[in-house]
Amino acid sequence: AKGDFLDKQDDAAYAAVADANEEGGIVKCSRDIAVYLVLSKDHGKGGVLRDLYHETQVVEDDIALSFNSLVAFHVPREYQITKVVSENPLLCAFGWFLQEGELYDLSAQTAQAEEEEEEED
Repeated sequence: AKGDFLDKQDDAAYAAVADANEEGGIVKCSRDIAVYLVLSKDHGKGGVLRDLYHETQVVEDDIALSFNSLVAFHVPREYQITKVVSENPLLCAFGWFLQEGELYDLSAQTAQAEEEEEEED
């Protein structure tokens, strides 16, 4: 809907998954690949996936989300979805492919995010 957006995030997280090889067992997995499937035929202006990888924003970092397109990227990666400026909603199905193990250090990312918030204040 108009004004909807997704603020800066990196999708880094762990998940407990049932172990297929051991009854009752649990395996710790990491989000490895994030995917967005765009379901809206016409969501108007805005609703752009902005890759925040570069310190200085470049036009190539903006990915237009169009009907029936799939966007995939490795996690963790900072991104946001800009505000939708029309009345038509931006509808997406999203999720993650998981990989067994801890692919990244969540405590280090949390500390970095807290430092960035302090700098903004």
